[in-house]
Amino acid sequence: MRFLIGSLVAATMFTPAKAEVGETTVTRVSFEACLETIRQMAQTLGTAPTNIVETSDTRIVRLPAADGSVLVTCSRAKGTMALTPSSRQCGVDIDC
Repeated sequence: MRFLIGSLVAATMFTPAKAEVGETTVTRVSFEACLETIRQMAQTLGTAPTNIVETSDTRIVRLPAADGSVLVTCSRAKGTMALTPSSRQCGVDIDC
């Protein structure tokens, strides 16, 4: 099942319901809560996230959406989660 970017971003409890493509939304949240948000988003989508960076302090993943994808960045050092909607579609414009 695939969702529109706005629906995917709105589904997280840390972000505003309306995020523009290319506009990064940053929220203060613990690293563990950010990782849990990634798991919940992936479960909702029924797909595994594509890992871009995975260290003990940083996690960057891309999740597919029907009208693009969402880049999720978790930072332990900053205590933040950043969501960046993109019009780039997994499997079409980029590998996911």
